[in-house]
Parts: sequence; structure tokens; C-alpha cells
Amino acid sequence: MENYVRRVVKEYEQYWAGLQQDPPIVTFANLEKLADFTGQFLDSDFRKDFSERYYVAVGLVRQDLLPIHYVHTA
Repeated sequence: MENYVRRVVKEYEQYWAGLQQDPPIVTFANLEKLADFTGQFLDSDFRKDFSERYYVAVGLVRQDLLPIHYVHTA
């Protein structure tokens, strides 16, 4: 998950200046990682590299914490 986010941010930082010019040297649609992040979910790397792994991690945390019960102390 961290690598996916790092790649998206790195691409944005690399091309940010080109996006800010008028007219832009680079368009948002030409940025592969950002287009994937904001595009169709089903076929995206975001789904494969981030979303699915997120839900696996959440499931593991819940599984580990499920046996823990709230203990009331007076």
C-alpha cells in the first residue's frame, strides 16, 4: 500500500510544475499513476495494490482484536 501511494505522489511531484503552466505542458490525463488512482476502480492498480490489501489488513486486525472484550473497571 505504501509503495502505491509513494508512486502516485512521486509522479505528481515530478510533473506538478508542468501542470501549473498555462497552457499545461503535461495534462493530468497523461499521468499514468494519477490516472489510475482517479480512474475506473475494477481494472486499477489502486484496487490491486491498495484497496484489496487494505481490507486484508483490516480483517487481520479485527481477527486479532475480536477475542478482546471490554472490561469495566470501577
